[in-house]
Amino acid sequence: MRLLLFSLLLICLIPYNISARPPSSSTDKKKLQNKFNELLNDIKQIENSLKETSSKKSQSIDQLQSINAKIDKREKLIKNINEQAVMLDGEILLKNNNISVMSKEISLLKHDFSKTLVYAYKNRFESTNWLLLLTASSFSDAYNRYLYLKRYSEYRERQVDNMMHSIADLNVKVKELNVVKQEKTDMLLKEKEQQGKLVQEKILKDQLIAKLSKDESKLKAQVQKKNQEARDLNNQIQKIIEKEIAEAKKRADIEAKKKANVKTTPPNKTTSTTTTTTPVPKKTAEETLGLTPAEASLSRDFASNYGRLPWPVEKGFIVSKFGKHLHPSANVYVENNGVDIKTSSGASVRALFEGSVLSIFYMPFNQNSIILKHGEYFSVYSNMKTVSVKVSAKITTKQPMGNAYTNADDGNTMVHLEIWKGKVKLDPQTWLAGN
Repeated sequence: MRLLLFSLLLICLIPYNISARPPSSSTDKKKLQNKFNELLNDIKQIENSLKETSSKKSQSIDQLQSINAKIDKREKLIKNINEQAVMLDGEILLKNNNISVMSKEISLLKHDFSKTLVYAYKNRFESTNWLLLLTASSFSDAYNRYLYLKRYSEYRERQVDNMMHSIADLNVKVKELNVVKQEKTDMLLKEKEQQGKLVQEKILKDQLIAKLSKDESKLKAQVQKKNQEARDLNNQIQKIIEKEIAEAKKRADIEAKKKANVKTTPPNKTTSTTTTTTPVPKKTAEETLGLTPAEASLSRDFASNYGRLPWPVEKGFIVSKFGKHLHPSANVYVENNGVDIKTSSGASVRALFEGSVLSIFYMPFNQNSIILKHGEYFSVYSNMKTVSVKVSAKITTKQPMGNAYTNADDGNTMVHLEIWKGKVKLDPQTWLAGN
């Protein structure tokens, strides 16, 4: 009997924690779902833009650019669906493993409980409780037997509770598994639907390319004209930035000379004929560009927001990417020093980041342009109909600076955006949030 008591007490001390499992990462899943919704909204926006263009009954390069942008978003959407499906596969695997482990542990609990019941039946504990107490040799012995019977009864109750809770937890896990399996089924249906739409969009793209390619010489002339306009704009921006950098260096040199003159040798003091050469410290990049401490700090803040800068318009999508690339419907290369963003008529153009207005200028093919300075970085906003800021004005992030220009011939509203680091052009798309 003492051996049985010891065994029961040992079992009672073993904790059952079947439901304790490593938590699944819901953060990544939420991010993918948010990105999925963003891409759907982007596609809807492009579709609305295409409807406006098609209502004008014109087959143009701008339409082709919009279709390309839509295909790009659709492919990203399908990739997002696949990533969500992989995550759901992992979740299903984990839940299946949990259910398997829990089922085995419940089986062990049932086995232990059945052994307890068999032992109790053989020894007739329930009918001999009083007899055990009455046949005790002393009061102390009777009390010990009473404690044993009480602990044994509590142990059996705990066994029942453990089993009931474990079975309830198992049922919850099974329901959760079924929910995730349904999510996976729905995800596969979404992928099939999006793949079908992607095929239709590529067919439409090919048809439009075929129409545009019929007059390839005219198309080449249009692209070459735009490339020349891009070079002219680039030359103007480069002149302004180079002038600003030169003037900043000049101001920094003047300031450095003023500080050096303060540290002159006191008069009427004999100086040694022995000359010593003091090593001249190398200038930092900030000193080389002539940045003030405030400008250097602003420059670091701008750089730290890589991939998180707000868009220059509230709603829009990129139709022409950065760099030199082959035109989709003509054997000619497109040159783009920034990105072209298609937006809605009358859209407000806003600043990517805080800074100051360095320059405002006008060119017939690109309308008004604004250059903002952010330390060693510069952002350029072109094709603006109106400008509501002035040169040297301090600008805050997302501050409206005017309105985008709408082409009267095709009804397209475009904003051209560039980002420079000193004299080097950067890809604006990589700096914007949501890419």
